[in-house]
Amino acid sequence: NQNFSVGNNENSMEAHIGMNGEANLDFLNTPLTIPEMTLPYTTLTTPQVKNFSLWERTGLKDFLKTTKQSFDLSVTSQYKKNKHTHSIPHPLGVVFEFINQNIKSFNRHFEKGRDNALDPDIKSHNVLHVPTSIHKLFLPDFELPRTSNILIPAMGNITYDFSFKSSFITLSTNAGLYNQSDTVAHFLSSSSSFIDALQYKLEGSSSLTRKRGLKLATALSLNNKFVEGSHDSTISLTKKNMETSVTTAAKVQIPILRMNFKQ
Repeated sequence: NQNFSVGNNENSMEAHIGMNGEANLDFLNTPLTIPEMTLPYTTLTTPQVKNFSLWERTGLKDFLKTTKQSFDLSVTSQYKKNKHTHSIPHPLGVVFEFINQNIKSFNRHFEKGRDNALDPDIKSHNVLHVPTSIHKLFLPDFELPRTSNILIPAMGNITYDFSFKSSFITLSTNAGLYNQSDTVAHFLSSSSSFIDALQYKLEGSSSLTRKRGLKLATALSLNNKFVEGSHDSTISLTKKNMETSVTTAAKVQIPILRMNFKQ
């Protein structure tokens, strides 16, 4: 089964995808018997295979644990709109005013030229059928808007959620970018499984503070059976000075290598 939805209103935009399914693998438990066979055009003979279980002999039993398999997938992304706007001034107000004044002056010259061109021609030829409404010919009014600011919507909050569940592994990922008093980004991904090597947790965050200068702080961590690590960094910028600090640590433990790293 699957479903898909998209929504948009004055407060938010959202998209969702969902899927789920089931499978019965009992047929893999049925023993197979393959008789002895002679390969074509050769004298080679394959041995007889009797009561061979794909579920038992190929390792599927240890990996999947059960013949009743199912999965569930869900993905959601959302953008929450910000009601505030940024007003950016621009120097085009003088240009707009100059254009508007010249449009008015051009209209006056057009009307004067119209009258000068039509009046002598009508009087000299005594044309009786020239409509008098032709003296009312004029250009359409046109005026550029008088504005000195450009309004740009402020960035809203963006979130993303992903999850996948099955009989042998569960995955989950969440991410977000939030524009509040500070700009904050966060990421979290993890898994759980009966296989230790497939279990992990990865988390990261970053924040930008604009109070009394700029400060960017970032943190990242990873946990797994074989690899562990962390990273922290901070950058501060003020009118008087700039400060930076970075700390990194990592540990690797695999059968052929053990390593510790610190910076």
